[in-house]
Amino acid sequence: MTDYSIVIAAYQSIDNVQRAIEQAHSNTLPPKEITIIVNHCNDVSDDLVDMIQADSRVTRWVYSSHNMGIATAWNLGMMMSTTDKIVILSDDCSVENNAYETLMAGFSKEDKVGIVGPYGSVMHGQHVAAGWFIAVSKQMVMEIGGYTEFSSPLADEVELTFRARRHGWKTVIVEDYTEHTHTISANEDAVINYLGRDTTPREFQKEGVPRLRAMVAEHIGATK
Repeated sequence: MTDYSIVIAAYQSIDNVQRAIEQAHSNTLPPKEITIIVNHCNDVSDDLVDMIQADSRVTRWVYSSHNMGIATAWNLGMMMSTTDKIVILSDDCSVENNAYETLMAGFSKEDKVGIVGPYGSVMHGQHVAAGWFIAVSKQMVMEIGGYTEFSSPLADEVELTFRARRHGWKTVIVEDYTEHTHTISANEDAVINYLGRDTTPREFQKEGVPRLRAMVAEHIGATK
């Protein structure tokens, strides 16, 4: 069976993180590693850090004194993981017991698969996997880079998908065995303290979407 790691950017609550760990290890294909990046926010408590330290199923963890943005957090977690297959998991995502095995099976469906996940969207004829539960090949990440913080600190799977395609890496869409609450995207005006300054997801999008569209257009042009 395929060894894989899970990277969780802990932001929402201790309950979410505990659920993610429990569901991962009760799955039909448990992970080899779990890396948790505690992405500082106002409601992070000492209890969360104590729980992570005490749980032997957590391979490694990092605490950031500032909210570094989920793109940076996930990139850091991927670099720390030792397996080639890495699952990026939003901590507000609940998964069924065969979800991880389904993701890993996606890598064997075609040659040079770099991204696997449930359906997220279609853009310019390209299927894009859902960003809250997505598996990537570390070989691909080492070749083309991880999430771009330039387009948005919220992390954008669309740009990553088109950059991967530009370099010959494929995306495979698999059946969705998740339930995601869309906590951040559903609250565009929620205040987020990002690197010491208060902002909102709406402001991130206002700045980042034009950059994202330009980057995707560049990738499409280079692929033709």
